[in-house]
Amino acid sequence: MRWTVVASGPSGKGLTAAELQGTVICVNNSIKWVDRSLMDVYFFRRGFHHEQFDDLIEKGVRLVAFRRRNGLTWTPKMPMKDWMKIQRLEQLGMLHTAREYGLPDWVQYVEQIKEEEIAGWSPFGHEPKVPKWEVGTYTKQIDPIGPSAIQYALNHGAGSIHIFGMEGGIRESDGSLTQAMEQSANYHWAAMQGCINACPTVEFVVYGDTLYQPLEGDNVRMTECQPGA
Repeated sequence: MRWTVVASGPSGKGLTAAELQGTVICVNNSIKWVDRSLMDVYFFRRGFHHEQFDDLIEKGVRLVAFRRRNGLTWTPKMPMKDWMKIQRLEQLGMLHTAREYGLPDWVQYVEQIKEEEIAGWSPFGHEPKVPKWEVGTYTKQIDPIGPSAIQYALNHGAGSIHIFGMEGGIRESDGSLTQAMEQSANYHWAAMQGCINACPTVEFVVYGDTLYQPLEGDNVRMTECQPGA
């Protein structure tokens, strides 16, 4: 079964139905330019686009986010009283009554990846290490979360994954990388290589001018071709 993962990098823009095949999962800001009639899953860390969530739910799009010890991380600057309401409703199994407590209806529809499912590791050392990832788990949730969306697809039976907009960051005008972007690229490379190693029978097709070193494996194809080229 094909999955298409669309993140926020350059190759994730301008996609048409020809590229958006199979089950389509969009990550964070890619929601701004992907035709939602072609979108199946919206995978997010913070809910900067939460005003669009009701429309996504109406169109049958699944909302997916990590849940940490202090609750969902979807809404920036959420009032503490609302956090407490959600925590209480979750404990009671009553998220379906969110509206009665002054919370948006979409809260109850978020599929939460719980903390105990996350395998901890750090990609930001001097020498990035590829995690020994296993299907059914998630590496420690860090922003950017594109590789976590790939893990979500694999955990739901993806047989092939076409990956757009996951170049790993952006370059300076002179082509160099800031330390933050170098760390982001290292994170993408290590996490994605861990997925590739764990799933040798799954085809990975990565589009765009990536900032990280080439991913390795007989099941990997990397192409700088832009959509429609």
